[in-house]
Amino acid sequence: MKIWRFFYWLIVSFLPLGVLSCYDKTEITTKKQENQPQNQPQNQPQNQPRKDGDNLTLPSTKKENPESEKNKADENLDFSKKPFNHEGDLENPLNNPMLRGADLLDAAPKSPESDNSGKSKDTIAVDNLIENPSNNTSLGEKLDFSGLNSLLGGQDSLINLQDEEEFRKINQKSQNEFKVEELSSPDQKVVQKVGFDSSFGNFPSIYQSFYLGSPEGIKQENENMFLGQKNEDLNIYLFDKIKKENVTNNDLAKIAYHSYYNEDFRQRYFPLNYIGFKSLDYTDQKYQQTFQRNIRFSPGTAILLDNKDGESLFLTNAHVLYYNGRPFWERMGYPFMRFYYNDKVNDLSSLGFSGLLSLFWIKSEYDRTVHELQTKGNFTEGEKRNIPIRDASQEEIINFSINLHNRWFRLAQGFNNYGRDIGMFYFNHGLFRQDIKDVLAFYDRHKESLISTFRFANGATIDSPILFFREQFKTFEEFWDYAKTFSPLKINGRIWKDGDIDYSTKIAGFWPQLAFSKNIFKGVYVVNGMPRFFTANGPGASGSGVFNENGELVFMNQMIVLSDNQKKLYYDQNNLSSQLTIGILFRDGKVDLASEIIRFYYQNQPPQSEDQPSSQK
Repeated sequence: MKIWRFFYWLIVSFLPLGVLSCYDKTEITTKKQENQPQNQPQNQPQNQPRKDGDNLTLPSTKKENPESEKNKADENLDFSKKPFNHEGDLENPLNNPMLRGADLLDAAPKSPESDNSGKSKDTIAVDNLIENPSNNTSLGEKLDFSGLNSLLGGQDSLINLQDEEEFRKINQKSQNEFKVEELSSPDQKVVQKVGFDSSFGNFPSIYQSFYLGSPEGIKQENENMFLGQKNEDLNIYLFDKIKKENVTNNDLAKIAYHSYYNEDFRQRYFPLNYIGFKSLDYTDQKYQQTFQRNIRFSPGTAILLDNKDGESLFLTNAHVLYYNGRPFWERMGYPFMRFYYNDKVNDLSSLGFSGLLSLFWIKSEYDRTVHELQTKGNFTEGEKRNIPIRDASQEEIINFSINLHNRWFRLAQGFNNYGRDIGMFYFNHGLFRQDIKDVLAFYDRHKESLISTFRFANGATIDSPILFFREQFKTFEEFWDYAKTFSPLKINGRIWKDGDIDYSTKIAGFWPQLAFSKNIFKGVYVVNGMPRFFTANGPGASGSGVFNENGELVFMNQMIVLSDNQKKLYYDQNNLSSQLTIGILFRDGKVDLASEIIRFYYQNQPPQSEDQPSSQK
């Protein structure tokens, strides 16, 4: 077969979809094939970030008026009283189009003119939130929450009273009977390189390391003294013995106000005296399936909830799910997916970056033309070997890509997030896998003609990225053969209250920028209906789930707290990020997101209509 050359940019320009503005502009950008990630740690695959994460920008301390600065921080950490604004400072490197994660969340003080005082106190407003318009009164305010009977039919089936009593005992012991003098010195084991220092092409990492030189400030759990329900060998950070002066090797990190080592910030917004944290080695076998529940897509992370017939249900942040009011897969960037499997990080390139999107277009045009010729009759072998592929405009290819990805992804229609920053979607990996196999088979049949017709700007043939994609796809298929057997994810039914402190084990695989950290931590503080904690985190990890030791989903990651002039993110020798993390609770006595989420599990859904594409196992 000889396929006629069509617009050259078709092959080159879909490497990947870039973003000019963090807020409302997108365009196609051209990337040469040689722009591969550099400085990848061991077991880190080649990858490019799609977005830069959910950053909450707060003012930093200013020497000339520190008291005024504190008051601003006080105002801005009460998130229940103000909506989120996605538009951020475009000069900040964290907003670099090539590093865009979830939209920038800017909680800087608003002028009286921009104050949305009419919005519900219980509503977190999110731009482009499709499921539930957040500028209306929160649906949660209209419900009778006495015992949550309005949502649970008079019986709270999610609460386990035995678990609640165990929760109380564990945390009372961790607060009242914790003896610092019985802790051990940290072991000297090598800490897993998680990829904080990885870069892509000409875009450097947004992370910088520092060393916390405080021998008395970092200890380690042991079998005789530990936080929570059991010893996890976590590093214990004793905050009363940690000061910003202990930070070495990074002067910028030392002066970052919103940090766990800044006494003033910590005492005001995170009153716990100590926490536990460890970034597990990739080869560590503890809690493997729990770590695998968090899967990275191009804009952020999503939690694998349930599976059926080759399709999976996911939960994520609404600001990850939507970009400019449209689902993220309609502007899919690189990578298509990242996942933790076989003790390492794996990724699958986006279709544009790998050349597969162009193959899909060519195959579509070829099949259409063959069908037209067959319909007319007198279809000769000569005609079959010389099928013309018509030129395609940029708009056509964009629409083609949108329609193609809509075959594999769909929204959870009717999901009510009660104005919170969460959303749900389905991914039909079975149908996706079959479509990929079909287009690769088409490529194999016409390989000689395709290689001779299409080349990259550097002269390389399209065969190289397709071969690379094939190898990735093998692991992708293995992973989904395994992951589709996961049981429906249980959601912890606890109703959280402001002031709650939780030292029980928390597990979360987070995907900040190019990194992946298997986080185990202890020490969560709930205020304003939101959990606060310190862990390895950053842009790209938005939408991640945080789990209990038994694998139950407890809450989800949402954003990090940054200074308004902060240019980098910082992490210490144990991979602990300096900045505070804020999450989303599923049950806070006002809304019951847990029951609403479970409503979309497959066992609770009506039979799929015939007009929807069938899943492939």
